[in-house]
Amino acid sequence: SWGSEGAVSEGSGAAMAERKPDAEMEETLLPMQRWSERATEGREVTVLANMFAMRLGERSVYHFDVSMEMAQGPNPIVRSNTARKVMDVVGSTWFGARKVVFAYDGRSNAYAVTDCGMRRGEEARTDVVEFAAGKGVKVMLRLVNELDCAALEEFIQGSYGELRMDILNVLNIALTAELSQRYTEVKRAFFRDDPQDTKPLGSGAVAWLGFTQAVKALQGGIMLSFVPTRTEMYKPVGLVELISDVLQRPLSSLDSEALFDRDVALLKKEFLSKPLNLKKRSGLRVSTTHRESKRPYEIIDITSDRAEDIHFLSDGNREETVSSYFERMYGPLRFPHLPCVNVGNRATKERNGRPGRPARDIFLPLEVCKILPGQRRDKHPTDAMAAARLKLETIHPEQRLALIRKLFTEAAYGSNECASAFKLELSSNPLEVKGRVLDAPAVRYNRKSADPQIKPADGVWNMQGHMMYQGGQKLERWGVLVLQGAVGEREVGNFVEGLIQVCNENGLETSRALPPLRFCNYNDLDENFNNLAAQVAGESGQCQLILIVKPDLAADPYRLIKQLGDSKLGFATQVVQAKHVMKNQMQYRSNVALKLNAKLGGKNSVLADREALGPLARDGRFMVIGLAVSHGKAGVRRGGTSMTAVSGSLDPQLGQFAHEMAKQTRDTASQNSSIMALTGMVAGLLTTFKDTWTVLPENLLFYREGLTEGMYTKRDPLADGRPSTNVFDVEMKMILQACEDVQPGYRPNIAYCAVTKLHKMRFFGKDRDSLDRSGNCKAGVIVDTKVVSPRFADFYLFSHAGLQGTSRPAKYTLLHDEIGFTPQEFYKACFWQCFTFARCPRSVSIVPAIYYAELLAQRAMLLANLGFDDISDGMTSVTSGEPNAEAASSRPQDVALEKLVHSNHRRRLFCM
Repeated sequence: SWGSEGAVSEGSGAAMAERKPDAEMEETLLPMQRWSERATEGREVTVLANMFAMRLGERSVYHFDVSMEMAQGPNPIVRSNTARKVMDVVGSTWFGARKVVFAYDGRSNAYAVTDCGMRRGEEARTDVVEFAAGKGVKVMLRLVNELDCAALEEFIQGSYGELRMDILNVLNIALTAELSQRYTEVKRAFFRDDPQDTKPLGSGAVAWLGFTQAVKALQGGIMLSFVPTRTEMYKPVGLVELISDVLQRPLSSLDSEALFDRDVALLKKEFLSKPLNLKKRSGLRVSTTHRESKRPYEIIDITSDRAEDIHFLSDGNREETVSSYFERMYGPLRFPHLPCVNVGNRATKERNGRPGRPARDIFLPLEVCKILPGQRRDKHPTDAMAAARLKLETIHPEQRLALIRKLFTEAAYGSNECASAFKLELSSNPLEVKGRVLDAPAVRYNRKSADPQIKPADGVWNMQGHMMYQGGQKLERWGVLVLQGAVGEREVGNFVEGLIQVCNENGLETSRALPPLRFCNYNDLDENFNNLAAQVAGESGQCQLILIVKPDLAADPYRLIKQLGDSKLGFATQVVQAKHVMKNQMQYRSNVALKLNAKLGGKNSVLADREALGPLARDGRFMVIGLAVSHGKAGVRRGGTSMTAVSGSLDPQLGQFAHEMAKQTRDTASQNSSIMALTGMVAGLLTTFKDTWTVLPENLLFYREGLTEGMYTKRDPLADGRPSTNVFDVEMKMILQACEDVQPGYRPNIAYCAVTKLHKMRFFGKDRDSLDRSGNCKAGVIVDTKVVSPRFADFYLFSHAGLQGTSRPAKYTLLHDEIGFTPQEFYKACFWQCFTFARCPRSVSIVPAIYYAELLAQRAMLLANLGFDDISDGMTSVTSGEPNAEAASSRPQDVALEKLVHSNHRRRLFCM
């Protein structure tokens, strides 16, 4: 460890990168360029990517502005499907014998490889196009720009400075213009109802199979990213059948039972979108079955009254009910006791000289309505639907690659008229990319272990023959609390005895005596928790741990338990599910012991060779700091609340971390994604480091989670006084300010790296040397050619072993480096850090500093009662349904932000 005097170890790493004077950073700070040297360490392997090489034939493309409105009728708006048909007519009839093929986005932009005899600056050409009998559309077409597609290739080669997103957009539109007519387009993804691929999800929904695509300018050239995906669609069935599925009630029960008010409220939430937007249909669309009619109707409301109770004036001012009217005109209803849907018109205002229209109600019984096909379900999925969809999308890598090939072939880009007009040629095979497999590090355990050092294979090992590197405080004062309905006393006793044995064998010294045991109801949890803590603490000390056994499906206790332990009382808590206590497996008890040791201040394992961290460790004291943001249910919307967290290492072994967190709203962040309290949070970490070692670190390595390329490449005009929206620029300046606040003149070497798994790149091993037992790329596979940026220092890294489905690599982009990493040193530093995660004996998919920050941000959201109804001791958050009144009344109140985490946890990994 570092001495209190902070002596720097002998030897120096790579030459320091040239540091930009802080005064120059007043301008927008942009990412560093890709390294000029190439990394060569590791075995070379070949992998396939979900990318298809593309070649451009046409260099010049002309951009036209398009404006359309209906020539007749009260509504001037032209729907996108109609607009595409109109543009086909324009291309076929406006320009003589030669047909002009437009790449049209369905709104206001069209592109062609000819200028159509028009000049920039001229008035728009206007005419009325008849696309159906008696229906005309007024079209205005104006040439606005000429684009040179060669700029993309020049950008890739390095001779052109900026990435031309407008040209990439043109190419995307050229490829998708025809797809939009053959597929159902949903948020730039393309789906169709294939009976072989459509799968049920429950609650009246099915999963359609489709794909997303995007043209990218990468180091290996212009390429098409192609990703299979699924979306939720409503089943095209009768409305009563759909309601039966949504309410999870048998259809036969609806023959005699009316709907409750809560049922109607649930149906309104399911079938009606809000806020209402007249430019976009907001309710579910249906057709009718009681008479022959192709007219679609939009549901604008669901009545609270039954069809037999809704009165209206029919022909001749005759008052009757909806059910009696349908019985007189079409026959008796099967479900007269069910409500009706209102498919009338909403009131509209006068617009562009066209008169508005008054509101008009049209009530239809549920049983005469049928769901129109091709309607997306855009509501939050239920837990059962989310689980069903996850199961569909969790497929073996070989199956996913085969699916990519199948969907790409069906897309038929080769026969795409628009792509042919633009002379776009696509390879028919996924791109082959060269990668390398980095060697795994040696992991060190306590020297008293039978085997104090191990070199893991494929990122996985176990604790057999190993003792924790450093045990936490001796576990003497602890208790067990069992919630009613979980397990019996005998099962709990067996589990606790086995846990005590594993803790002592693995290096966490634990009293051999069985701890006090209590059973309680959820309503009495608070009282029993406090009483048990006082009982085990006695007069000599404080409680160290409460182990809680909960029923498998109980969600409500978790928040209260963590608020009591993490916020109020300041000691560790560990929640285990009853099913694991019943199974009482050795591996599970071992994993629980690792969590307990981390929560009690111990270190489970460390890297045997700290020099692998390169100049970060060789050239002095350092901190590795992870930055993360967690959004609640409304966190991504304006005014929603998010929790930001930072986690920083305090020791050379990366086993002890300090934490800071802050709350921010979307308004506070000025609509960008910066961590606005970062100055104070980083200053807090640096102060904690100084309190620990009496000196400040010389190197700071920041890993920032969640940044996409658009967040760190913006060149903001700073002269207009608005805050910068370049997140990297904003946060780097806050980091520098934090250093100055902690100690005037303090200026460490800083490296800043963006890390994300929210990308669509997938890789598939082509030979055995690149695969693990799950069929995924093995831990250590790194890709830094062809599919990476031609400008920035980015790469893809598999640092974990595959479990289920197709593994997703982490994407690292080193944006700023004053420490002086070579590419090989930085790759190895990132990969080897992933073997130090405290929770389990396996490497993880991202560097632990970010993992810890994400866990902390999620725990903060939970403690503050801001967003998650239940979060387990894993990273996945589970959102349950609306609570009933009794459960809601028994939930704890919000906890003040400054009191979220007890001071006892400040230097412990309490959120493991």
